[in-house]
Amino acid sequence: MDKEDMIGRFVKFLREYTDDSGNKIYLDEIRDVLTVVPRRYIGISWEHLNAFDPELAGELIDNPEEVILAAEDAIQIVLQEDFFRKEPFLIHARFHGLPKSYLVKELGSEHINKFIQVEGIITRMTEVKPFVSRAVYICKDCGHEMVRLQKPYATLVKPNKCEACGSRNVELDVDKSTFLNFQSFRLQDRPESLKGGQMPRFVDVILLDDLVDIALPGDRVIITGILRVVLEQRDKRPIFRKIIEANYVEQLSKEIEELEITPEDEQKIKELAKRKDIVDVIVDSIAPAIYGMKKEKLGIALALFGGNTRQLPDGTRLRGESHVLLVGDPGVAKSQLLRYVANLAPRAIYTSGKSSSAAGLCVAPDSIIETNMGRFEIGSLVDKVIPEDVTDNKSVDAGSLGLTVRTKDGMKKVLRLWKLKAPKELVRIRAEDGREIIVTPETRLLTPEGWKQAKDIVDHVITDNGPVKATAERISSPYD
Repeated sequence: MDKEDMIGRFVKFLREYTDDSGNKIYLDEIRDVLTVVPRRYIGISWEHLNAFDPELAGELIDNPEEVILAAEDAIQIVLQEDFFRKEPFLIHARFHGLPKSYLVKELGSEHINKFIQVEGIITRMTEVKPFVSRAVYICKDCGHEMVRLQKPYATLVKPNKCEACGSRNVELDVDKSTFLNFQSFRLQDRPESLKGGQMPRFVDVILLDDLVDIALPGDRVIITGILRVVLEQRDKRPIFRKIIEANYVEQLSKEIEELEITPEDEQKIKELAKRKDIVDVIVDSIAPAIYGMKKEKLGIALALFGGNTRQLPDGTRLRGESHVLLVGDPGVAKSQLLRYVANLAPRAIYTSGKSSSAAGLCVAPDSIIETNMGRFEIGSLVDKVIPEDVTDNKSVDAGSLGLTVRTKDGMKKVLRLWKLKAPKELVRIRAEDGREIIVTPETRLLTPEGWKQAKDIVDHVITDNGPVKATAERISSPYD
């Protein structure tokens, strides 16, 4: 499908698509953008496009960059011919409502350069910075101008020399270049979507122009955009990292500012505040289907309401907000309590310790590690730093050693070393390729079925070479 064909189809869609009531919703939306709503985009439902032109909707998934540009060109034609706008007025085409939403952990190489929809939670966000989308370079010797279009996920494209005279005295002309607002955030899998000992995956998302500052850390969002790949600069291997170039951001979590208290609500709140048993009423209203747990519910209620920040005479600041950590046996409704509260509070973030239990790995002293000082047994290093025997465990600050160790993410600096009292029983995992490792029975290892404790390994484990058949053997600890 060529560009002119796509533009013509989009013009027809914008002009002719009607809802069940016969309203031409996209012409109405463009009219609202011009006259009422202070924004610079129209939101186009993929379901609407698929119902009107299935071929064009499919092309959007497979060839998104060209299709989005064609849609924005079509909007300009409608502005000129239907609304008689002579001067260009940039309105972005933002698509939403794709048939499938992915988790971050489900994104793979088959999605590269495809239009996708991803659901997750924002964990961090950068400040807004200028991005040069159209860079104009000028030769300082002859005055020749050269234009280079830039990509927000790629390195800066710059001419090595003047195309006219060959001079290398070339500089960016900031005044003639076009800049857009740029921002990025990290999108992470929702904690409740993780199973077993799975670690949450994340992907960086790029926001441009009117999308910046559209959400905040802690917001649950659905992102539609194009999955891009960028070569890892620090890794000499041909390994790429994933980035999403966002086209549309939909917030799932409700903003505090959006909550409106009517006069009737205010009157009811004041009447409830006069009750002597108001604390019991609030506690009983938290997860009423869960019997008992009065103290836990009271603590949650106090955290929900918060307090007042206080400044002591000596200048010490006491914050009014508090966090809640529930620790207990399995099956006592900890997760149900927190999920109930997460749905109550507009900006609550629910997380579970199940994701962090697999983060640590205690290995035997004769385990080989690869460092910037060569390959050696980890026990020999720890014994030099912590020569004495330990009755329980001991750790030391290792930041000054200048030691780096190879990990799956490249070389990482060692910040701390631990020496632990060995348990009486350990587990030896022996792979069919000859490699083996001795770990504690509770150490979690990755298998094709997910994370499992070493004592439960019965078939395969995942190594850097993929799934490998392995056996687990309980042994008496040969270590002190």
